[in-house]
Amino acid sequence: MRESASENLDISRINFGGGWYFSKNVLTKVEYMKQQYEGSAWTGRFAGAEFSGVVVEAVISF
Repeated sequence: MRESASENLDISRINFGGGWYFSKNVLTKVEYMKQQYEGSAWTGRFAGAEFSGVVVEAVISF
């Protein structure tokens, strides 16, 4: 698809994460993410769309 010079499509994303070991074989991770769709060319369901969330994970190894 070819964009004209007047179209403005921007996606900004920020992501922070970290993990640590509770014990020798248990790892946990927490992550936060926020994403925004900005610009005059976004139409339909993406016009002004944004989302954010938190993920918590745990892994047990043997």
